[in-house]
Amino acid sequence: MNKDIIKEFKTTEEYEAWLQSLLAIIGFISDENNEDSELAEELIIDHLNASLELQNGVSKAKYEVGRKINEDLQGEHMGE
Repeated sequence: MNKDIIKEFKTTEEYEAWLQSLLAIIGFISDENNEDSELAEELIIDHLNASLELQNGVSKAKYEVGRKINEDLQGEHMGE
């Protein structure tokens, strides 16, 4: 993946949801006194679902980068 796609990917809802679910797990395991196995299971399920949605975010990012490149090329062509 090129830098533009990665940069665009980090702005997607899917990436944000995945990151938040990861941070929730990190926060949960950082609490030594936390023994709530149901919450742990919910956090892991949420993270797995968010991980599955990441491909949608990658597709959106690729589309946006391609669209911007296309617009730039059309603008250059019109300016000739």
